[in-house]
Amino acid sequence: MTFGKAGPDTLRDPECIQPSRRANQPRLFRRIRAGSALVASLATPTAGAALAMALVTLVPRPGLAQDTTGILVQNDAVGVGAGLPMVGGLDSVSAQAQSVGPTGMPTYTPLTQASPTTTLASLQSLGSNPARAEPGAITLQPINTNDLSQLNSLGPTAPKGTAPVRDPGLAAPPSSGGPPTRAPVHDDTLTQAPESRTLVSANEMTQDDDLGIVTARGDVTVVSGEQTLRADVVTYNTVQNLVTASGNVSLTATGTVEDDTTFAQYMELTGDLKNGFIRGVQMLMANGGRMAALYGERDDTSQRKEFSKGVYTACNSCSGSESPLPTMTGRREGPRQPPPVWQLKAARITHDEQAQDIIYNDAWLELFGVPVLYTPYLSQPDPTVYRRSGLMNISPGSSSLLGATLYAPYYIVWDDHADSTVAVQYSELQNVLLHGTYDRNFKMGEFAFRGSMAPYDQDGYFQFDQESSGAYNFDKTWRAGFESAYTSDPIYLYRAGLEPQNDAAFLTNNLYLRGSQGRSALSTEAIYFQDVNEPLIQDSTPYVPVMIDYNLVTDPLWWNGHAEADFNGTVLRRGEGTNMNRLVGRMGYQQPIQDGLGSEWMFNASLRGDFYNSEDVTLDNGSSFTGNQARFVPQASAIWRYPLVNATGTSRHVIEPKVGFFTAMPNNNPDEIPNEDSQAFNLDISNLFNPSRLPGYDRVEGGQWASYSMRYAYYDESNQNLEVEVGQTYRLQRDTSLFGQGSGMENNMSDIVGRLRYNYGSYFTASYGTQLDADTFEPTRHELTASTGTSLLSGSLTYLYAKQTATTTGDSIAERNQISGSLGTRFARYWSATGSHTYSINLNEPVSTSLTLNYEDECIRVQTLFTRDHTEKFGEEAGTSFLVNLSLKTLGSYSFSPGLFSSSSNSN
Repeated sequence: MTFGKAGPDTLRDPECIQPSRRANQPRLFRRIRAGSALVASLATPTAGAALAMALVTLVPRPGLAQDTTGILVQNDAVGVGAGLPMVGGLDSVSAQAQSVGPTGMPTYTPLTQASPTTTLASLQSLGSNPARAEPGAITLQPINTNDLSQLNSLGPTAPKGTAPVRDPGLAAPPSSGGPPTRAPVHDDTLTQAPESRTLVSANEMTQDDDLGIVTARGDVTVVSGEQTLRADVVTYNTVQNLVTASGNVSLTATGTVEDDTTFAQYMELTGDLKNGFIRGVQMLMANGGRMAALYGERDDTSQRKEFSKGVYTACNSCSGSESPLPTMTGRREGPRQPPPVWQLKAARITHDEQAQDIIYNDAWLELFGVPVLYTPYLSQPDPTVYRRSGLMNISPGSSSLLGATLYAPYYIVWDDHADSTVAVQYSELQNVLLHGTYDRNFKMGEFAFRGSMAPYDQDGYFQFDQESSGAYNFDKTWRAGFESAYTSDPIYLYRAGLEPQNDAAFLTNNLYLRGSQGRSALSTEAIYFQDVNEPLIQDSTPYVPVMIDYNLVTDPLWWNGHAEADFNGTVLRRGEGTNMNRLVGRMGYQQPIQDGLGSEWMFNASLRGDFYNSEDVTLDNGSSFTGNQARFVPQASAIWRYPLVNATGTSRHVIEPKVGFFTAMPNNNPDEIPNEDSQAFNLDISNLFNPSRLPGYDRVEGGQWASYSMRYAYYDESNQNLEVEVGQTYRLQRDTSLFGQGSGMENNMSDIVGRLRYNYGSYFTASYGTQLDADTFEPTRHELTASTGTSLLSGSLTYLYAKQTATTTGDSIAERNQISGSLGTRFARYWSATGSHTYSINLNEPVSTSLTLNYEDECIRVQTLFTRDHTEKFGEEAGTSFLVNLSLKTLGSYSFSPGLFSSSSNSN
């Protein structure tokens, strides 16, 4: 890897923090330019020792300049060392250790490692030979700067107290003269990963032996463990174990959780690059934050970093390479760039690495350069913290149902798999509300809980609610779980804004055990419903202590046919009203047949048996029935379809007629069987060819009838497709007991149903469903949904019209005529807005309105939400609300609802 110089081409302004192209390099060198670099590879724990060792273990080449006080190394000289600082020169060995090799050149025995505190001997010349040198464990060899792969074979020196590690190519010195013999060496340190070394790269290196200072100049890079130092000039004081760096200085902690990069004008560091002083410090943090300060210090013993007069922001402080990060260093020459959207200035910033905290003392929060908030103390987790317990932002607000509110949450981390949030909410109308959540993940399951309570609400009562769910996977087949929701009073849910999702009329409690294997599935569950709709009818709301469903589909049998078996067992109870025990069993066979002419037949035959034990069933004559009732339900059908395809070069056209014939026992719904799950009926193209158009088990469609439809589809290469289908049913017998007026099935000839779908890529999608009277073609139902848009502008429209109709129990469903639409736009790079409105045409009044305006860039998000709900429940209108959420990324978020709308808005 080539490390680029962190010079003016990278950091054009000392106040502008931006990632250096050298800050994200891997820790290992891939390539160093030949003729311009000096490399030292050591196993010493300090970077300073690397600079010294690079000179002690040099392999000189002819023409190197030298003097009487030190060594000047230039051009393409290369040094490789292993071990702690050594005593002596390159050939500093005793005369007895010398021998003559085959080439006639002297062969030298490795030197002995010295104490880490030993001062390097002054090298008067390359030929010095101090008498105190002893055999040891250092290998000297030249390396090719274009291929550093040979560094991988060099391991660190063996620690004290262990046998020295010798080079595989050199045997121990002989007791008498003569060349040494080669001997294999087996030691794990020889293959130690190169990350354990210290690597030094520079264009020029010098040593002053009198002062004990080693200096590296020109594109200097020092890699020590997980610390990488780069600068124009780096010096190492061997006496004080002090490293100084100046000129485009950067220090990167690679491979750590933080992975930060520090830029500075000047640094004084200890030999291991972990402690020291920094002037003009600027930091680019792993979480995207930027910090700058006049001075910075780090103490590895206390694991703290201290910054004086600092500023922190997560905003892009540079619009291009010329824009500075605002600091407290004073004005620079020339016009200043605009300040970031937000920044936090502090007299002192402390990074407690052990506690993983960043602490600001005497801090001001500035928005667009204007101070808006002062705090004497502020702390936040550092980027290494995934999550932590603590007080979250306190949010004020106001709503029509609660009045003025103040919400104070506290976050709790239990362990790596569980957390909670507890909050106290003061409400002008509801007094004090307490909220809490608990979430836990298991190896094979999960659990979630949310609850709230009001010890003394506006009516003087204790109120509460809870929602929880959990699941556990025993294996790939079986899964158990539950869903629970309950409230002490449905009015409390509405007032506290805790209504069920999707405005459901019931809170559902469900306990289940489910399993599936192959084509079969089994489900056992218990269900309890709590009514939360007005008027409350909890006593007559059913609950199901036990319900068992089993479905079996065999593998393909004769001519790809399938056998099926179904079973359902249900126990249903009420506080007041009908109770029921039900057993349903069904067996059937399905056989597809293709006639070879392009058409396909699907034959179905089934036999079902039902048994009911019921209490207090109200009959049509007004009497009550308690007892047992059974029935058999034989059914058969044959469905024919004939798809015709016309394929051109770029498109396909499909025309498909479809006809189905159905037969079942007529008048097979005795009054003694209660109707619990077959009450709602909706004729649609999607259920036109079902053996029974009624949902559930309690009511079955009987008699003989035929259904027919025609489908047309178009597809092309531009991802455009169109599908139109129209169909109808003809019944031989009428069944007014099941299909009442307005259902579309009250006559022999049913209403006409149709569906249209159209897509044009991702730009436009539309779906339309309709139901028309067979005699007058008067519409009885319209359902339209359409959406279109691009990244700049998008919108959607939904329209529903349905005439008043009757259920299978004789109840009526009121006419519905409603339209809603939404529109969204991103009208600028950081700005977006959406709006939606729902209007009831039959009531001639709006239902709800909402508007949102959002701003989001790399460091800030502002969301505003305005809603106006015209619905009314329990005599109270939802009213109007306005919410603002301000998020300063990496620092925190703040939500508030201005008191623009008081509780008196209930009457507006």
